[in-house]
Amino acid sequence: MGHPSGTRTFVTPTVIHFSSALWITALATIPWHTAWSLGLVMLASGVAGTLYSLRTLLRMYRMDRRDYVPVAEDWLWNGFLPLLVYAAVAAGGALLLDAASAPPALALAAGYLIGPPALLLVIIGIHNVWDLAVWITVERPERRRQREAAEREAQQHGQGRERETRPHKAHSGEPKSDG
Repeated sequence: MGHPSGTRTFVTPTVIHFSSALWITALATIPWHTAWSLGLVMLASGVAGTLYSLRTLLRMYRMDRRDYVPVAEDWLWNGFLPLLVYAAVAAGGALLLDAASAPPALALAAGYLIGPPALLLVIIGIHNVWDLAVWITVERPERRRQREAAEREAQQHGQGRERETRPHKAHSGEPKSDG
């Protein structure tokens, strides 16, 4: 299967989080929803996001460590926080499914399990985009310099060996002028 790339591991989930926040907001503003239909789509969206977050965590775990080694902040912002957010949306959706026969406080709790997590997805997305931008501008140039230095060193060693093993040019037969 190979190791997942950094793009699939870090960039794509950030796009998904922004899109999910927009999706949750759009679903919540559809005027014809009943509590049950809104609960159903929120439950489905939350479950899908939870599964996607688990997949992201798995990708982080399987990532090629030569490219990047995830640190605690990466695990938190790219894996565990989104997982909790999507689980909260799913829980809010499940509460809404039963809102017709439940006390009004239950529907209010469902709203708090859906609305703030949607906003948190935007905050997670902003943090992760900023983190990626900083990494690209700070880490990548340093890695590029290290790679270029290693390539120059390898070329110098290779040229040195080439000089040692290259046969000397034959004398053209013309007499040298002593000048």
